[in-house]
Amino acid sequence: MLVIRATTRSVLKRCLIGLSALALAAPLAQAATSLSFAPTSLKFVGNQQASSLIVRNVSDQTASFTVELNRWTQSGEDQYGPTRDLIVNPSGFTLMPGQAQTIRFARRGAAKNDNEQAYRIFIQELPPKTPDGPEGSVKITTLYRLSLPLMMYAAEATSKLGFALERSSDGLAVVATNSGNRYTTLTDVELNVGGQNVKVPSFNLLGGGSLRFSINNVAPSTASVGLTFSQNRGVQQLTLNAP
Repeated sequence: MLVIRATTRSVLKRCLIGLSALALAAPLAQAATSLSFAPTSLKFVGNQQASSLIVRNVSDQTASFTVELNRWTQSGEDQYGPTRDLIVNPSGFTLMPGQAQTIRFARRGAAKNDNEQAYRIFIQELPPKTPDGPEGSVKITTLYRLSLPLMMYAAEATSKLGFALERSSDGLAVVATNSGNRYTTLTDVELNVGGQNVKVPSFNLLGGGSLRFSINNVAPSTASVGLTFSQNRGVQQLTLNAP
């Protein structure tokens, strides 16, 4: 069986936090917060200085959140790190049922150059303050962790894709690179390895970035891999040859 390994990407994740003393006790479930948000991504094009995001609590629970902005780079995998490139206001807020919050993002200065700057916005729900349950019970709270992209690029920026097939100690690896200065999104990605088709989740490839997809349990004699993907509503088919 072929195994494709790559960094997991998701726009919306839920985290389970268990608070308990006895793992075998019966759980007490708490209703989860539900959010709506718009837009689903933020873009600063050219010298644009600011943008905003609206988050609305569509549940019947009051919830508190923190907002964190991380720099986003790709060097074989997605990497995140702290940054002060933008002003984020507010950095934390509480929403009652039906209430909305506008989160504003602004540059601290003018655009530096034509290279793309990529970020991820993380909105993390905080654990609610609730009374303890009966002795020996387990309290489980479902918390939202929302992750959205914020991209900065020049008005005339473009992407330029490249692909290579490499041999590794445990099989093969497809390396996707973008030598352009604007991100692109690849969907309907599929690899054909030895006549077997394997689907790969859609992903963003940042300007100047690269992602590596390892293919394990492949026959040593495999010399090529077929690659199919959609980009900007067009379908591309490639054959990648191993060195």
